[in-house]
Amino acid sequence: MTEHIVQLPNPDGSLLLREWDHRINSELNSAIYAVSAKAVESDSVAVKAALLDVVDLLHQCADVHRALRMPDQGRLADAASYLQQLCFSIAKYRLDRLAIRVLFSADNLRLEGGRCWKLGLIVSELLTNVARHAQIGELASGLGGRVHTSCAADGCSFLLTFPLTEAEQRAAGVAHVLLKRRKMGHPQRLQASGNEILGAS
Repeated sequence: MTEHIVQLPNPDGSLLLREWDHRINSELNSAIYAVSAKAVESDSVAVKAALLDVVDLLHQCADVHRALRMPDQGRLADAASYLQQLCFSIAKYRLDRLAIRVLFSADNLRLEGGRCWKLGLIVSELLTNVARHAQIGELASGLGGRVHTSCAADGCSFLLTFPLTEAEQRAAGVAHVLLKRRKMGHPQRLQASGNEILGAS
């Protein structure tokens, strides 16, 4: 008896991606069910409300995941509609609570399913970075500073600038003078006069 093993054609790995997609959806649904059950069981109004907020967030996460699903490979996909749904889902999940609005505009464009999906991944990454950098920006503004972003072909860099308080300036001045005097081989005694840091000989 001869056995024949038939391999199904799957050159782009789409079968694996669809299986992965199914498993993620199952895990999200399980998490939603578990948290919902705990919310129902709780006698505390505050705990119940907090758990229901988590359920809502998990639903929004599942919506983003569904919006990122790869379109059918056998036909051209409406890329504009695909991206519009994706942007709406990501904005609701990540950006609305940061008070960031997304204005979407796209010409009619039909792409092969795999190419449309890759475009969606790029847009998703860009919007995720917007959310991440907005939170860095909020933290920086709490320091009275800001984040400067610079992107080039070889990557992106981020520079955080913020002013120092008087105490921090004095400490920075002391550190600077100590470092300078160590290099020069002088004693490390310092004398503070007003807002200036002076080296004592």
